[in-house]
Amino acid sequence: MEGKRPLVVRDYAALLNQHKISRISQRIDLLENYTTKKQEIEQNAPDRAVSRKVNRVKEIILVIPEPNELAITKAYTDLLQKALHQFYQKNFPNNDILFSFSHLDESTNHVHAFLDLQNTKTGKYDFSAQEFEFASQYYAKNKARLDKISEPPKLEDFKLPNRSEEKQNHRFIRARESWKSKLMQVAFYEHFNSLAAAYGLQAKFLPKTKEHQEFLSKVEQEAKRYGLFQVSQG
Repeated sequence: MEGKRPLVVRDYAALLNQHKISRISQRIDLLENYTTKKQEIEQNAPDRAVSRKVNRVKEIILVIPEPNELAITKAYTDLLQKALHQFYQKNFPNNDILFSFSHLDESTNHVHAFLDLQNTKTGKYDFSAQEFEFASQYYAKNKARLDKISEPPKLEDFKLPNRSEEKQNHRFIRARESWKSKLMQVAFYEHFNSLAAAYGLQAKFLPKTKEHQEFLSKVEQEAKRYGLFQVSQG
């Protein structure tokens, strides 16, 4: 798929037959579509022809956790979809939501959204840097009431005499990403709650006490399955 040689359908079909691969015609169609689209991008939109190591699309899944025992309804999923669209369109206007959808055939109210990580203003894939800039500005503006969140980590905080530069950088990057994610979640919860009050919902961080431990355990399991943003009933 990433090779320099042109696709020869006969040779590819022979290779698939040799290894007794099923659905050969479908696989040929897939590879033909991929190579054709890749060539179109390289010729007509070279700014999108970036390394395959670059993330191009971000999937965001917003979930009302199952332990809240809310009915699965279109009204709730429409609320989730509206909250996601408004948050990203307001705070990241240079990154388009390619599409989003919800479905009512699972055990939770949730919505999927796919965000184009290419900055329409600069042409760069710089979304992670944009997130950090947003988190930094949000923290500076709301620092007085974010008493449980410390200042953003600095590389100097991770420098120890016996710690290698590689480990210093690795721990710094991990801490910075964690800090950024926490601020993103706080900001999104604030936005969500401005819309959700009419539905009797409130997104909040629950303290990890024995009283809430079972609930949090179930929510954390769902988070591993779904993604970042979880919403609790108020």
